[in-house]
Amino acid sequence: MAEIPLEKKGGMPGWVWLLLAVLLAGLLLWWLMAGNDRNNTTEVTRADPAVMGAPIEGAGAYAVGDAVNLDNAIINSVSGNRSFTVDASGQNMPVLFDAGQAPGTTGNDPGFVEGMVVNLDGTVRSASEQLPEGVTANQLGGADRYIYASNIEVVSRP
Repeated sequence: MAEIPLEKKGGMPGWVWLLLAVLLAGLLLWWLMAGNDRNNTTEVTRADPAVMGAPIEGAGAYAVGDAVNLDNAIINSVSGNRSFTVDASGQNMPVLFDAGQAPGTTGNDPGFVEGMVVNLDGTVRSASEQLPEGVTANQLGGADRYIYASNIEVVSRP
């Protein structure tokens, strides 16, 4: 039998070149696609502060006549001797209290202050109906409804 001399070729096998070509094509494609994101911009605007406190319809809004039982509600602002606002399920709701002295308070003035934590029970009333005696529409801050609290318990003071 005759021997056929074989010489090894120098260099890399063909599959390595194919793998490198696919890798380079992938990198080129990624670079081209990533360049498109540079042109996309998103405009960010700040919400109008007057709108930020407005209730969002359908987002857990209390309807007129609903019973309200809020525990550990924080008073956001005080608008009168017996009126203030609390965060009620994401809404800044006015609260009117006209049932004598609140537990945990002294004298005829309940002494509601911002940051006070209270538990309250009451019902939601329409601001277009007759308001309790001594209450003005200004105390409701333009709200279309308010919580008429029948019971308020002071949990803590700021």
